[in-house]
Amino acid sequence: MRPGYPTHSERRARRDVERMDHAMRTSISESGKASYWSGRQKAAEGYEQFRKAPRRTLRRIEKLQADLRRVQKWQRGESAGG
Repeated sequence: MRPGYPTHSERRARRDVERMDHAMRTSISESGKASYWSGRQKAAEGYEQFRKAPRRTLRRIEKLQADLRRVQKWQRGESAGG
């Protein structure tokens, strides 16, 4: 063996360490992505429940009906409350 040169097994050991390091970094990165998308899924489900809530829908209908009555009153030439 020549001095200063890594042995056959040392090269392999270094390559193995690099491969393990790369795999660990990839694992951490993918774990972060998974938790991000999991949170996004929960937020989307919550928003969907909010959108389809019966009370919210009824309030929106009442507001739209009040707006319609205001416009019809304005069209008849009556005071529309300002």
